[in-house]
Amino acid sequence: MVNQGVLERDDLSGLEAALGGMEGLTRLLVEQTVRIIPVVLSLPGEHRRRWMECVAEVAAGRTEKVQAERDALTRSLKHHLDAMQRTIRMVAIAESLSGGQVARAAELPAALADLERLRADVYAHWQTVEDLEDLAAASFPLPAARLRTLATKHPAPQAWYDQQGEPF
Repeated sequence: MVNQGVLERDDLSGLEAALGGMEGLTRLLVEQTVRIIPVVLSLPGEHRRRWMECVAEVAAGRTEKVQAERDALTRSLKHHLDAMQRTIRMVAIAESLSGGQVARAAELPAALADLERLRADVYAHWQTVEDLEDLAAASFPLPAARLRTLATKHPAPQAWYDQQGEPF
């Protein structure tokens, strides 16, 4: 006696259709994962570029404007960190299903670490306007020529050169 819903031995068309559908879903998952990787890999650079824009704004005297954007920038960073972690999980699934490597997936852990470093170096310390000013000053880019000029104008004290042992 054959149960309703159980395929008869000779009728595999339903099974083939189901497997074909699953293979199509697998291809779609792998394709979407491959498409999202370049976007996700661009996130650390975009956040670092945005931070340098904040530094330039602070240097131009618009500290309050930047401070007002702090919460939105922090939320964006958190959202993008979550997206990177989800992408890494999806890559593992896609590679398992496809039996192969997903292009550029090996770059994801370094990109995630870079974004986490930015969070630790900047956003974890940025609460107040004073924090912002200190962080911006530490990040302010000085051209090498300007640094040489400053070093010539303000050389290190001779005591630093004469010191024996560990300075700290």
